[in-house]
Amino acid sequence: MSRVASKVWWEKQFINHPFLITLYGAGIHKNPVEVFIMADAAVKIRIMPDSPDTNLNEIESEARKIIEKHKGKIAKVEQEPIAFGLKAVVITFSIVESFNQDPLENELRSIHHVSSAEIIDFRRISF
Repeated sequence: MSRVASKVWWEKQFINHPFLITLYGAGIHKNPVEVFIMADAAVKIRIMPDSPDTNLNEIESEARKIIEKHKGKIAKVEQEPIAFGLKAVVITFSIVESFNQDPLENELRSIHHVSSAEIIDFRRISF
């Protein structure tokens, strides 16, 4: 079975999705068949604490839970120096490219002692 044929096949009601490719059977199917071709995304997010005295390990563990709840796979966690002793937690993870960014960012911002959370890099990866 080819790579395209092994992808997830969707019903016609999903035709407005931007990543849909409509295939017209070519003698195999009598009706149009929609194929959802989706890759993963490599996402890097910076989480800023509200003070230099904040325990970054607590922020990191809460952020891990939230990202994994959204079905992300964490690849790397770093502490990036910003200024005057303040460090940010930078997490790199992979997730499906069609994920909704706003709920994830809002949940990360709601972690105790977090000042902000923003996506600083978003790249499409496919295999």
